[in-house]
Amino acid sequence: MDDNNMATAMNEENTRVEGAALTKKEKKIAKRRAKYEKALSQDIKYRGPLSYRGFRVIAWAAIICIPIALLYMAAAKFKPSLEGRALFFEFLKDKGNDIVLPMFMIANFTAILDERDSYKNIIKRFAILTIACTLGAIFAYLHYFTGLSKGIAAMLEVEESMLSEMVYAAGVEGYLVCNLFIDLLLCTLFMFFVNYIPQKHFRGKNIKYFRMLCLLPLLYEAVFLSLKILAFEGKVTVPLITYALMPSKPPVMILFFIMMVLGMKRREKRFLEAGLTREQYKAYLKTNTNSLHFSTRACVYIIACSIIDILVSLVIAVIIVVNMSAGDVEAINDDLITFCADTLRRWGFFSFDKLFAMILPMLLFSYTRTHKNKKIDTFLPIAAIGIMIIVVIEGGYHVLKVMIEAGVDLVK
Repeated sequence: MDDNNMATAMNEENTRVEGAALTKKEKKIAKRRAKYEKALSQDIKYRGPLSYRGFRVIAWAAIICIPIALLYMAAAKFKPSLEGRALFFEFLKDKGNDIVLPMFMIANFTAILDERDSYKNIIKRFAILTIACTLGAIFAYLHYFTGLSKGIAAMLEVEESMLSEMVYAAGVEGYLVCNLFIDLLLCTLFMFFVNYIPQKHFRGKNIKYFRMLCLLPLLYEAVFLSLKILAFEGKVTVPLITYALMPSKPPVMILFFIMMVLGMKRREKRFLEAGLTREQYKAYLKTNTNSLHFSTRACVYIIACSIIDILVSLVIAVIIVVNMSAGDVEAINDDLITFCADTLRRWGFFSFDKLFAMILPMLLFSYTRTHKNKKIDTFLPIAAIGIMIIVVIEGGYHVLKVMIEAGVDLVK
């Protein structure tokens, strides 16, 4: 066979292979379209018992347990009979703290999917709560902590002069990072820049510049994660006021939300590639079929994020162990491994177990389950914050009473 015939044969073979590949792709798209159309015309009846409101109620209840646990723990130092209650609410605080952020994220994410709420309202809500929580933390430190320093020193059984050092150490250890609303605001902004379609600016090809803004909240997370690590290692000194602005949740939870958002964006792209319209996609989002798929995919993402967290943690752990043991295998012992695990936790890694707590709630969740009385959704955060304020004021009063009964002199 001469060169021309060989080239012709090769071109025909390539054309045949490309045609077969295209046909296979077309079949795949047609199958996908049939699945979408079936969901639109014959939706399933199953809906999980937990709604977006159920998630929000559980999340707010978990947040309310935080000040209750702290107050009981403080009172139990002076009244041992309260230790049982303190341990109970400490357990609720620890377990509830793992699910607060994912539940809020999922509830708000699906509220936008089901068109129950808008980006504007959610961003505004979390921005206000973020500012309020930040100012509240600063006020609590400058006013209450400073004013009651003598009683706090007695409660902690330390010298009053050591309080400042202890507070900074607590910040470095991660105990002062408590502004959950920062995480919620950043996650909402990421979702906004990925999904929202601008009406006036960034039209046409310029939409890519709007989408690139989703990197800003991720950059914020990365900067403060680096600051926390450097502060823990003693490389930098972070002002106490900064801790009120730090994200409070581990990177694995942020990664989970990123996967959820990008996964939904990919699903939208596939839906439109199947030849269906954006109006049909909006209708598809309201189906029980998609709601069930949303929950099952969330569980898959949880497992994927957990595997990534474990792998990254193992790499970091090996680096820490090698550096601290100076390559001496005999220097590796249980104390070093324990220190390594604690260090990873403080940095925010090796936290996959916190995300695993969301698997069962997600399987029971359905974002298509709605409620007639929408006013409760507006009233819920106001009521929860009001309850927390009452808990802090009333609980703080009883803690002071217990301290006085125990003979603590609160007057300088």
